[in-house]
Amino acid sequence: MTTFEHGGDVTAFAKACGCDISEVIDLSSNINFVKPHVNIDFNALDIAPYPNYETLYESIASHYGVNIEEIELFNGGSSAIFSLFSHIKGAVATTPYVSIYSPAYLEYKKAAGFLGMR
Repeated sequence: MTTFEHGGDVTAFAKACGCDISEVIDLSSNINFVKPHVNIDFNALDIAPYPNYETLYESIASHYGVNIEEIELFNGGSSAIFSLFSHIKGAVATTPYVSIYSPAYLEYKKAAGFLGMR
């Protein structure tokens, strides 16, 4: 890539990097790349007790037919980014290399550095 521009063209990025498009996670916008279909009235849920929100996790797990351990809820992008990078690092045997497309939210670089990613 010779110019700085908005991301989103993961096909061109994968080709330029010589990798498969399935190895690229598009983090160019604040959109959940998993794209879940949410059909829950969160206002109707009793999410007590604070701070673990067991009822909320149980409701979401039951509604979508997943295990509670497969759900992570965040109150902001920064904590989600650190969690994502922790999962990526834990999923590979060696320290992963991270390419951060610029411009990007600074938390990606902070999370990568904090977790010792190269």
